[in-house]
Amino acid sequence: MKSLVLKFFFLSILINQSYGQSLVYSQYYASPLTSNPGLTGVFKGTTRLCANYRSQWNNINSNSALYNTPSLSVDVSIPEKNLAFGFVFVNDQTNDKIFNTLEAGASVGYKLRFNLFEISMGIQGWYKQIYFDPTKVESSILAVEPNLLDNYTNLDLNTGLIATYMFPNEKSSIFYGAAVSHLLAPRDQVVNNTLNRAKLAMRYMFHTGGSFSIKDEYRIMPGFFATYQSKSTQFNLGTSVGFHFLWDDYDRPSGTVFTGIWFRLNEFAMSAFIPQVGLEYNNFKIGFSYDYVTNSMSSGVTGRPNTLELSLSYIFNRNRSTDYSCLYSPYF
Repeated sequence: MKSLVLKFFFLSILINQSYGQSLVYSQYYASPLTSNPGLTGVFKGTTRLCANYRSQWNNINSNSALYNTPSLSVDVSIPEKNLAFGFVFVNDQTNDKIFNTLEAGASVGYKLRFNLFEISMGIQGWYKQIYFDPTKVESSILAVEPNLLDNYTNLDLNTGLIATYMFPNEKSSIFYGAAVSHLLAPRDQVVNNTLNRAKLAMRYMFHTGGSFSIKDEYRIMPGFFATYQSKSTQFNLGTSVGFHFLWDDYDRPSGTVFTGIWFRLNEFAMSAFIPQVGLEYNNFKIGFSYDYVTNSMSSGVTGRPNTLELSLSYIFNRNRSTDYSCLYSPYF
């Protein structure tokens, strides 16, 4: 019983810490609608489907991964009107679904085009509902604090923009983006009674990167992502290298493999390094990454909390006339 109690309170601490930063995938570049509403419709095609799965903090003393986070998004581009619409669904499952968070967002994007330069702006409404399952918690804890945890829902609003420049050779591009989340500052505290529910702090995000052609066969794709929320900072930075192994009848790349290494820093200290691999074939894209955590957990916890992520996407009616980016840069 003592071990169960300790595990539960350890889990509660982890949950409270997780609310210092909203969801950020390691492959944030493969989950555009959870990263920046300004990315709605920023791709070359008519419709984009994205699926992501994150299994977080494996290998510690728990019966399963502490966090499993699948998500699914779809966005539609209407280029003749410079408009785009998108929907995203996220299910954050904590320790065998003791807590189950359902989230949904709907976004609208608008583009301004200036020859090789493009600005996309987006706004996103967000709905969150958290369920707590008391049947999976040691009963003695609820006997002491029956109102410690509670179910709740809230509504929120996010906004962002992204500016993209395509080089005249149409084989390389760079982008700069920024976003602000939680504009409505909803009350978002899973711990009730002993701690008053606090307003969720706004999250500020900046990201930049590019896709650069090298001798046609190779591509280098650096990137940087920074987010700040409630006095907590996180940085992701790294580079991937792609190799075009297949070309279509118009001498455009239709098959690309890539590999790269990324790093995550929390509070300016190294937190994890993240190797990743992927494949793009015609309209289909797949990526896999593994977070190797460099810092250890608190005393009494065994194992190293590693994380796995899988991303899939498919673009309908993809236009490759000026599209030399591969999976790593789905923003273009």
